[in-house]
Parts: sequence; structure tokens; C-alpha cells
Amino acid sequence: DKKHGRVYRVVYKEADKYEPVQLDKASPAEMVEVLKHDNMFWRLRAQRLLVERGEADVVPAILELVKDQSVDELSLNVGAIHGIWTLSGLGMIHPDHPAVYHEVIAALRHTSPAVRKAAVQSLPVSDIPESIQYVIDSQPFSEEDAQLKLAAILAIAETPQTKESTSVGELVARLSCSPEILRDRWLRDALTSAAAAHDGHYLAALSRPEINPQKQTYEVISRVSEHMARSGPSAQKLSQVLTALKASDGPLLETVLAGLSRGWPDDHQLIIDRSGQDALRLWIEKLPAGAKGQLISLAPHWGTDALDHYAVEIITDLMKQIENEDLLDEARVNSARNLVTFRDQDLDVVTEILNLIGAQTPPALADGLLNALQSSRAVGTGVEVIGKLPEMTPTTKQTAFRVLLSKPKTTIELLMAAKLGDLALSDLSLDQKQALANHPDARIREMAKPLLEMGGGLPNPDRQKVFESLISVTQQTGNPELGVELFKKHCAKCHRHGDMGENIGPNLTGMAVHPK
Repeated sequence: DKKHGRVYRVVYKEADKYEPVQLDKASPAEMVEVLKHDNMFWRLRAQRLLVERGEADVVPAILELVKDQSVDELSLNVGAIHGIWTLSGLGMIHPDHPAVYHEVIAALRHTSPAVRKAAVQSLPVSDIPESIQYVIDSQPFSEEDAQLKLAAILAIAETPQTKESTSVGELVARLSCSPEILRDRWLRDALTSAAAAHDGHYLAALSRPEINPQKQTYEVISRVSEHMARSGPSAQKLSQVLTALKASDGPLLETVLAGLSRGWPDDHQLIIDRSGQDALRLWIEKLPAGAKGQLISLAPHWGTDALDHYAVEIITDLMKQIENEDLLDEARVNSARNLVTFRDQDLDVVTEILNLIGAQTPPALADGLLNALQSSRAVGTGVEVIGKLPEMTPTTKQTAFRVLLSKPKTTIELLMAAKLGDLALSDLSLDQKQALANHPDARIREMAKPLLEMGGGLPNPDRQKVFESLISVTQQTGNPELGVELFKKHCAKCHRHGDMGENIGPNLTGMAVHPK
């Protein structure tokens, strides 16, 4: 199956030469011969028996199998494949056994792709990192066999990163720009693992002029950058990446920075060297305003104040973008999110963003600006949001409540405001009231209980009383035109009525025949 690089063998035989009891009693030389047998059951059995026997006296005979360059009609040499795995099971594929080690290295260029794959998989790259160079020199990525490519990439992923593995990082960087590899889900995932295993050298190699990232390459770069950040890199590795990429274009720098920003641990502090600090100044000149904020936020973790003087400029630029009514709502919200992330303890930023929310603010923009405030850690954020509630529309107010309830600190501020009469808990949605009543924080539960009872917050558990309280609604006359608009806004996402809506929930067409 050339498309997927898989090999299938179907064999039917009326009788086999060997019976299990005969194989168990066979001599080592006979077991080696069975490794070439047509039936995989017997091959695997012979391989297991030779490995369990644990003697090296069969190694010369097995090496003869590995040296055999012949292939069958499926381009297989099963004797060589099982020979390699038998040697691996015996622990012989190691520089301490040079004859075996070099014969397996020679098998990397065998005429059968399946034998080459077995050789790649059996080399001890995790214990002997220099073994990976033999794999690379055999040029497995010029082959059509996808399984061979996958084995080679996974071998790279298993190879430890060393100071000498710069060439490995460069190879992975070139592969990550290969459309053929990026199109294959499994090869792409394996490549991401290999790039993460050699993150420093991989990211640094992206600066090379022959590297031409594709759209999916940026996804790999983003994940690898985040992985490197989460692993708590050394100052030397980080400086190496910053310096290598200083001449790169903005999109690449922004992608790497976004990954570093997402993954960087709050408690990981280091001090980058002079070259790294000089590189940061070049980075910030190429980044858009939002990304500049991310970089300045990371700078204190990296032991440098080289970017402090850019802070005022960035705050001003981001506020201009947030206030610019000519920009799309999404762009304005992204700028707000970047500004709050950048100045997450600055209450003035919270106040300025809230001042842009009013009754005339487009709902999507108002919701986005409020959601951006969720990442604020400024003291008094909850109080500021609560003070703005009277100027919000009912829909926007629900978003504000959701933001307030997202953190214990602002939830307590909301309950204190309700206790003082500055807001009514009856404005909360049913799920928000239930979240308060069942809050994991016992202090919040106790504060919420009397307030919810005073406001009739939760539904009466007596369902008959609930029914009786609502039965009067059935006597009212509806507004069909308004009902259509409400259906389109709230119900059509899941339900269908006539030719409107989606077939996710029950179809409501014909519900009018039922009594109210």
C-alpha cells in the first residue's frame, strides 16, 4: 500500500515444517533458519526463543541474515528484519559490540525499506545520541516509504538534545516546512515531538534563509515554543534562541513569543546575557503593539529592564486601538486583552476600558471588553465593574456577572455589593444563582445563602407552587413578530421551527397544537 507506506502479507499453507514442540527442541542454528520462515507466527516464536536463550553464539549467523540484500515480491526481507530485532533483544546493538553495531548501521541502506525501518528503530539513539547522525546520513526522508520517515522522525524525537545537535535542529526545521510531511497527520505530530525534543536548536534554526515556514509550520513553532517555556529553559538556551531569531520577520517572532508567553512559569526567573538583551531591542521593533506588551511582560522574568522605556508607548498605542471605532470589534477586543495582560495589576487600565462600555456600545464589543478584564489582577477590579452595571444593557450585564463570578475575590465583592443594596441578585441567571449556592468556597456559600433567600433567588423546590405561580402566563396574549425574533436569537441555534433553525434539539414545528 504505497499511499500509506504499509506492507501486508497474506500467506496460506496447508502444513508447516515445524511444530511448536519441535521448535522448542530445535538447535540455535535451526531457530536462526526459522527467522526466514514464511509464517510470521513461527518467525516471532523463534525470535523470542533466541532472545530468551540470551546467548551470543548465534550472532554470526544472524549477521549473515542482516547482510542479505535480497527482497521478495513485497520488497521485504523478513530474515533481516527478525535478525535485527533478535540482535536488539540480545542487547548487541551497541558500540561495545562493533561488528554488530556497524552491520546494523549498514542496514540503514538496505534495499528493503522495511529492513531500513527496523535498523532505524533498533539503534540506541537515547543512550548513544551520536547514533542519530547515521540515520540522518542514510537520507530516509528522500524515500517514498512513509513508515520509514515516521521511524526516522521518532528516532530524532528520542535523541537527547546536546550542544552538538545543532545539525539535528536544522534538519527538523527544514522538515517542518515540507508540505509532504505537514499534510500527513502522523508525520506532523511526530515532527512536533522531534522539534520539542530539540527545541533550542530547532527554534534557532528557523532564522536560516533557506527555511520557508508554511501555514502549518507556525502551529508547530507555537507548540514547540510553549513546550520550551514550560520546561523552564536555561538562560543560555533562551539567549541562544533570542539572538538567533533577531533578524527574522515579525510573524515568526510573534509566533515564538506567543508560545513563550503562554507557557512561561510565573516562578521561573533567569538572567539572559548581553547578546540576549541586545536581541530583545531588535525584537520589539518588529512586533505589533499587542505582542510588544507580551514581550515587556516577560522581560522581568528574564532579568532585564532593557525594554522598560517602551512601556508608556505601548500602553498609549493599545488604548488608541481600543478606542478606534474604525477598527473591527475583534481587533479592539484583542488590543484590550493584550493591554490587560500587559498591565494586569493596573486599576487605571480597568477603569479606562470600562469607560468605553455603555448602552450604545455594540454587544459583541462590550462583551469582549468585559471578558478581557478577567485576566486583571488589579485590586478593586470587581468594585469598578459593579459600579458600571447601571449603565449596561441586560445582555451586557449578564457578561459582567459572569466575569465577576469567575474569581473568588470578585465574587465576594459582588456579594458585598448585594448586601449593601447596590445590586440585586435577582438579576443573575438561574445557573449563576445555583453556582453561588453550590460554590466550592464555603465562605462564599455562606454569604450567598441569606442573600439568595431574601431575593427569592432559587426556584421553589415545591414544583406545584412553581406551576401555580406561572399558570397565569397562559392567559396572556403573545406577540408573534417579537416571538420570531426571540426564537432566531435564542432558540434557533439548536431547534428548528418550519424553515428556521438547526436540527440539533427537538424540532418545534407544530408545537402550537399543544395546549399552553
